[in-house]
Amino acid sequence: NLLSLLDLSHKELFTFDVYLNLLLVIMSTLLFFLFFSHLLYSWAFSHEKLSSPMKILDISRRDVLAGTAALITAGSIFNTAAAYDPDPDPVRESLYLLSRVQEATCLQERYIKKKLPPIQKMKLTLKLVDRSYRIQDQINYVSKFIPPADIVQATQAGNEAADALQDAIDFVMASKNGDSLSNEQKEFLLKSLSETREKLLIFVDYLPDRDKLLAARARVEEENKLNIDEFDADLANDAGIYDPIELPWKTKAKK
Repeated sequence: NLLSLLDLSHKELFTFDVYLNLLLVIMSTLLFFLFFSHLLYSWAFSHEKLSSPMKILDISRRDVLAGTAALITAGSIFNTAAAYDPDPDPVRESLYLLSRVQEATCLQERYIKKKLPPIQKMKLTLKLVDRSYRIQDQINYVSKFIPPADIVQATQAGNEAADALQDAIDFVMASKNGDSLSNEQKEFLLKSLSETREKLLIFVDYLPDRDKLLAARARVEEENKLNIDEFDADLANDAGIYDPIELPWKTKAKK
């Protein structure tokens, strides 16, 4: 869900709207100029006033259509962001975000296991995970609803999950784009991501209200199902849609 990923407040969303509208105006003006220039070029060339194509412009209908598609895409991204609707129950919302963190660790593992891990993509997705899901904030909040007898063990597991994720983030951010990873480096990252996921499973198990946890996970599953239905195969081939990631709590249930 894009707004959650962008982590925009209402004030930030308004500012984002202003800048987006300004961008749309600029792009519209540019597209009009390109299209008009193309028409002028076509007229001049057809009347033999130009002895050779205008290389400086080199505009085709395909260029104009590509620009138009970019304009439409910018608008659709904003519409998607504006549609985000957080869960009215703050506990379910926090559990939803923690579930998304667990899912994200599985996606990172998929990247790491590639022959040449896409460091730049890993950096981008981890930045989004760090900023949007705010794992430590969710752990601190959910801890308020864990029975006093379990609070020490629960918060220890939650804090260890946050620390392990931070270790993975710090390591990837320090890597250079295009770098290969040694087997030892891959093992370190896989261990950190696995620990994040497993410690979160332990942490949420201390929550007495299982219904809220199940509802948060069901929301993840439903949104993923909708993403599959709306996914365009031409846009990506490794986003985990046609080869979907098995959600961690589903894997645990099989054991």
